[in-house]
Amino acid sequence: MTHIKDTKTYSQRFKHLSYNELGNTGLYVSQVGFGGYRISKEIETHYDALQLAISSGINLIDTSANYTDGDSERLVGQVVSDLINARDITREEVVIVTKAGYIQGENYKKSQQRKKEGLPFPDLVEYSEGLEHCIHPKFLEDQLDRSLRHLNLTTIDVFLLHNPECFLAAEQVSNKAKNEAQQAFYRRIHMAFEYLEGEVKKGRIKYYGISANTFVSPNKNYDFVDLDFCIEIAEALNLNHHFKVIQCPMNLAETAAVLTKNQSQKSVLEYAQDKGLGVLINRPLNAVQNGSDLIRLVDYWVDEDVSMIEIDDMITELGHYEVMGHELSFDNVLADPSKEKEILDFFNIGRTLMEGWASFKDSEQWKEVMAQSIVPRIEYGVTAMSTAGQLSPDQDNWLSECVRQVNQVLRCISLYYKAESSARSEGLKAHLRHTFPEWTDTHRLSHIAINSLRMTQGVSSILVGMRQDDYVEDVLQAIKKDSVPEIQAKSWEKIHDIFNAKTVS
Repeated sequence: MTHIKDTKTYSQRFKHLSYNELGNTGLYVSQVGFGGYRISKEIETHYDALQLAISSGINLIDTSANYTDGDSERLVGQVVSDLINARDITREEVVIVTKAGYIQGENYKKSQQRKKEGLPFPDLVEYSEGLEHCIHPKFLEDQLDRSLRHLNLTTIDVFLLHNPECFLAAEQVSNKAKNEAQQAFYRRIHMAFEYLEGEVKKGRIKYYGISANTFVSPNKNYDFVDLDFCIEIAEALNLNHHFKVIQCPMNLAETAAVLTKNQSQKSVLEYAQDKGLGVLINRPLNAVQNGSDLIRLVDYWVDEDVSMIEIDDMITELGHYEVMGHELSFDNVLADPSKEKEILDFFNIGRTLMEGWASFKDSEQWKEVMAQSIVPRIEYGVTAMSTAGQLSPDQDNWLSECVRQVNQVLRCISLYYKAESSARSEGLKAHLRHTFPEWTDTHRLSHIAINSLRMTQGVSSILVGMRQDDYVEDVLQAIKKDSVPEIQAKSWEKIHDIFNAKTVS
């Protein structure tokens, strides 16, 4: 009972914030939890942000064995240990959630080595190149050992199976019969639950559960995860089972968790309340529509306007300058002159953008393409040129000017898409304020997005990525006790209509 007392005591230290019991676990958690998806021990600002969050009243931390190849868990372990050693908190005041299932990075290398040795993890799902999945007890034991070591803990509060529906997705691709695949799936869940109940007895975890995107899918879907079957499995193993927490997506645009009656004629949130399950909400600010379109439910601050004509002129100028590079000879500096054209082709950014820079859907898609394709190309070209040999003044000037012009073009295109995203966010806010006059004084879309979830019955905690102090402060400002009205199912129906209306698409 000490843990119950201490999480509740922690919550009473922050009178301006609200806390919920995590299902019927007896753990009291902040209405917003710290999402550890992209944090790393190597980045000081991430350390500072997590430390600030815990010190300011956020006591639920969500991570996973595969996040940043284990570095997310390492950071959580370091910050929590430092705060405990400084006597700012006790271990019992924070609730740490981690997950296992995905095999990538170092885990993937280890998996490949085991295969070579003839000892692969059982029931392995070979999902794609560089990515596998597994929830077999042998793998879960390996990951729990790893997580406890990274987190510097003897006990993890909540241990979740991480998207086990990956198995069903792989079976569907292989054209396996749906009923056979689902029978195999729940056999795997049974083995995992049996193992996790054993770890509860050993004291290495307190509770367990599942994080699944398809809890909220239509129940006719091939990869739907049925909570009724999961509960039946847990109860068959132990009437006083420790399957107590689920995690699923929900946000202003994705409302199935509250509106879709797919779990025994109830919504996920209704079903969870009936069964005493804690519900952690992920992706509160990252909505996915039409299967792949990402909508960021945040404001975009635009401090400079740039027109399409200006960008077209810049790209044309960049294209002319890139042609000049092909007119210069780099034979004298390249170790392999035959690579000259190949290297110079990495500087054809202007020509590439000229063919359709304005065709991206939004700021998020543009940023993804820029980060994954354009920037690596130019960085590779610059590195190849800079390390080849002593450049002549003309060559060096060309390279410097080319990089400057590329940076200017990328910056201006980013501003253009940022302005478009800002206009969309303002449009969404206008629709929401019209429908909900009580939100008139709420100036940020992210605040509306977070508060609509935390004031919805059945939601235990909302997981938000907060990798900088500013993000933490912004979230703390949003979740003050007196800032939002209660949100009912009928209100969510109105929100659903807003996000499916052509006027805000």
